[in-house]
Order: sequence, then structure tokens, then C-alpha cells
Amino acid sequence: MIKVIGINKSYGTAAILQNISFDISDGQIVALFGPNGCGKTTLLKIIAGLDKQDSGEIKQLNKSDDSDLSAGLVFQDHRFSLLPWMTIRGNIELALISRVKSKPEREEKVNQIINRLNLGKHQYKYPYQVSGGLSQLSAFGRALALNPDIYLFDEPFSALDYQSALKLQQQFLALWEKDKKSTIIVTHSIDEAILLADQIIIFSGLPAKILDIISNNIPRPRSLEQLGGDLSQRIRQKIISIAQSFLI
Repeated sequence: MIKVIGINKSYGTAAILQNISFDISDGQIVALFGPNGCGKTTLLKIIAGLDKQDSGEIKQLNKSDDSDLSAGLVFQDHRFSLLPWMTIRGNIELALISRVKSKPEREEKVNQIINRLNLGKHQYKYPYQVSGGLSQLSAFGRALALNPDIYLFDEPFSALDYQSALKLQQQFLALWEKDKKSTIIVTHSIDEAILLADQIIIFSGLPAKILDIISNNIPRPRSLEQLGGDLSQRIRQKIISIAQSFLI
């Protein structure tokens, strides 16, 4: 379990995050939902160790050593997620260079990821030579190569067209079902949050506070058809009623 405890963050005199606390159980997907610019990405950076909170802490329980929490980040825009001068395969291997010194062992791990993602036909192409969906899938592969404690996804589907986003969401769920890695995903899509997440955490505007944490008990594995069900509709209406405060 990972515990986010009382996180506060300001930039100068501007308060960004105010007493943010929640738990992420092992193998759970948590969605962060809220208005633009409310600090969701800042929180991801703090969890990943890329930014410092003013107060509060991130604790990982039941870890066997004292190492820091490791995170695999996937960012919003697939055009900037990968190094354009490296092939898809090279981008995935890059994540392993500091961790796996043996070239043959590294290549074997890359082969496993390439096969798992069905990227074999595209592995020697450059990011500009493949679709946005395949680029973002490759970015998932790079995060997968790190074998992190947690995945942190910052609107990973929002730069894609609707059909590509749906396809990639399904591919992500299929990957997640295999190892059930704890995940935090920032989203502005209610349906995306309902499809993917076990908990939906709704943020206010700045300074960001948690307005509510909604449990999503739709059975897994999930499909797009479930988005039209009664339980989905109840969750959707609850999110909408809370989100109305964004407009006040």
C-alpha cells in the first residue's frame, strides 16, 4: 500500500495543493479528476520524486528495503514521450540501460516487452513513423521496462483521437490485468475514470483539496459495454454533481 499523507505545496505565494491524503492499495488504479491547473500533475511529480512538497509525506508500506518509491511515468503528449532519434525498440531499451548492464539480458527483456505489446512489426521504426496510439503504447512499454512500484499516467490518452484512445485504454487494461501494478492516472474524462479506476478522487480548483473519493465497484475485467450500465450511470451522476462546484 502507498499512503499519500497531508501533502501541501505552494509556488511562492500561490497555494497549489492543500492537505492531500489518500491510500492506494496494492494493485489498485486511482483516477485523479478535477479542473485544469488544479495541481494534479504537480502531485504526480511529487510522488515520482521530481518535485518536493512543502509538508506531508509519501509512504510505501510493507516494502522489503529502504529504497525510494520507484515510478514509471507516461506523459500526456505522445509526440514528446519518446526520443525521436531512437527507434521504438531503442526507446524501450533506454529505460533498462542503468539497471541491466548485460547487453544480452537487456535485449531479452526488451524482446519480452515488445512481444507483450505486439510491437514486433514496429520495433525498428522511429516514433514519427508510427501512429499516436502506437507511440503512446511504446511509452507504456518504456514504463513497463522499469518494473516500478507504481505507474503514474498524466492524461496518457487525451492527445489521441477518440477511437485510438478507446483502443489504447483496452490495451492498457489487458496489460494491467497481467501484473495488477498500482497506478495513478490523471484524467478529464468521466468515462475513462469509470472504465479504468477503482477509486476516483475529485479535486477542487486551486488551492486543490479533495472534494470526494468515489469507490468504483464495477466488476473486472471491464469492457466498454459496462459504461452504459446502471452502476456506471450512478457513478457518472455523482461525479457530475460534485464537478458542478468547479463552475462556482
